[in-house]
Amino acid sequence: MPPDHRIRPFGQLPWILGKLPSIDQWTVVGAFSAEDRCLAATSEVLRIQSSAQGMMLHIVPESGPTDTFAKATEFKIAANYRQAQRFGDRVEIVDACRLLCTEHEVIQLATRIASQCSPSVVLDISTIPKRFFFPLLTAICDRNDIVNLIVTNTSPVRYGDVLAENVDNWKPLPMYDGDPMDTSSDATLIIGVGYQQLRIHEYFEENKSRRIGVKLLLPFPSIHPGFIQNWKFVERISQELNGPMQIGNQSSMEIIRVPVGDVSLTFDRLLQQTGSGVAKTVILAPFGPKPISLAMCLLGIARRTRGDDPQTMAPILPTEIGYTQPKSYRPDYSTGVAMREDGHPDISAFCVRLNGRDLYTLP
Repeated sequence: MPPDHRIRPFGQLPWILGKLPSIDQWTVVGAFSAEDRCLAATSEVLRIQSSAQGMMLHIVPESGPTDTFAKATEFKIAANYRQAQRFGDRVEIVDACRLLCTEHEVIQLATRIASQCSPSVVLDISTIPKRFFFPLLTAICDRNDIVNLIVTNTSPVRYGDVLAENVDNWKPLPMYDGDPMDTSSDATLIIGVGYQQLRIHEYFEENKSRRIGVKLLLPFPSIHPGFIQNWKFVERISQELNGPMQIGNQSSMEIIRVPVGDVSLTFDRLLQQTGSGVAKTVILAPFGPKPISLAMCLLGIARRTRGDDPQTMAPILPTEIGYTQPKSYRPDYSTGVAMREDGHPDISAFCVRLNGRDLYTLP
């Protein structure tokens, strides 16, 4: 453990909620998907607290001529939709927008949902696409009257062999488009290692002239056969850095192992790799597991808190967080809900704000 590591509470959701002082009402926010786990956190919060309320976002998946799984996906989403209706007026079903709607619509949705939350929020990112959960978490953190904020992630029984298809081009996520005027030759690109590379080579092609230090956050341990896919991901990145598409002559690659379920330690690793979080040019690519992506989002939020330059009104620490958003997810992206020995779902909960104090900040 690094000497400056901070203790930021995390653990199983019932345990975390049981350790907190009495809360009048929790608002739990999640999203529908074809995955079995999409309602697990909402169900658990409603079970634990009788006064809790929920919001489930219905983000409509895109479909195209090559999407052979659209009907299966729609069928499974409809089944989860009907299951959510059984909660009655305790859960508001929010017909949001399409997966590839405009950036403005995503930000508008995030701001609206954040404004409707009670002072204590559980944000379940298990099945919220990254294009939505990054601005949604940011909008909630922007609200100073949010007193408690917990982010949850539910483990499935297994992941599919292929997770998504019809991948879009590399684009900054809403609220995180960096500094378009930044022409510096040096940059730090931090990539979360996942199962699929999702056209990251496009970013390399566009930045051949830059000297980029590439940091790969390798989740450890990764359950079989995931670790095989992780190392194939690393191999492809290495080939692109050293092959015909090689970016700057002095570009380098470093592998940094991070525990797959420890957002706090991953955040500290990110601070170490970005000059205590204040490096000028930082690009983040959240391709790995959701907890690692969450740590990246929290770094982006922490950098935002430095505010804007009073002369230029540009962010003091602009951050680009880019992604190649799939247009559709496989209906078997994940299956089942992993269960603990006590018979409750395996839901990890990460405390982000407690009693009005942010736990993920720059030193």
